[in-house]
Amino acid sequence: MTSRGSFSVCRAAWMFEVFGHDPEKLFILNSYPSYKQSFSDPNLVMVVHEMRNRLRTDIVFKPSPHKATKYTASFDASKVVSYEQLLDLAEQGRIGKDYTLIDARSNDRFTGAAAEPRPGLSSGHVPGAINIPFEELLTPTKSFLSSVTLGHVIAKRSIDPSKPIIVMCGTGVTACVVRTGLILAGFSPENIAVYDGSWTEWAQRAPKDLIVKTKN
Repeated sequence: MTSRGSFSVCRAAWMFEVFGHDPEKLFILNSYPSYKQSFSDPNLVMVVHEMRNRLRTDIVFKPSPHKATKYTASFDASKVVSYEQLLDLAEQGRIGKDYTLIDARSNDRFTGAAAEPRPGLSSGHVPGAINIPFEELLTPTKSFLSSVTLGHVIAKRSIDPSKPIIVMCGTGVTACVVRTGLILAGFSPENIAVYDGSWTEWAQRAPKDLIVKTKN
């Protein structure tokens, strides 16, 4: 899968997994600008294989003609967190204690210092959440940092890999960038779920006392 950066392709990969596609058969192009500069043949694609413990950039594929086939989808609920599920965790004080909730928005939106881009929507964060702005996991050309560097960036947040991880953002797109970064850094994909409604849903539905506007 490709996009002109990492913004939406990680979301697409996650959606394929949610609907039962084998993650070992999912490939993400790591930096479209670099691809354009490196290859003159548009039929060649350098891909990043989403592996659990390492980043592979040594695989080159040439697309082949597709044949019609029957595809059966199945929903994997373990990869998705609903508003009701997150609300229950927040009300019980389990976020930060039993679960790690990572918010991929900018720090100013996370703390409440800056307004949300959606008119009328409060900024802030869910109690107990930690902030990893998705841009911190990418290079200036929007490709992922090396797995080693990703590990260093994520280690600064002292994330316990044994706890279930939930990722969120504004609308559920850049949360998947953080999810992919975690996987490339060695975190288990089975341990990471996405709060699909993300902040846009939370800010509209959550009780006011569960919208925090101070630094976490």
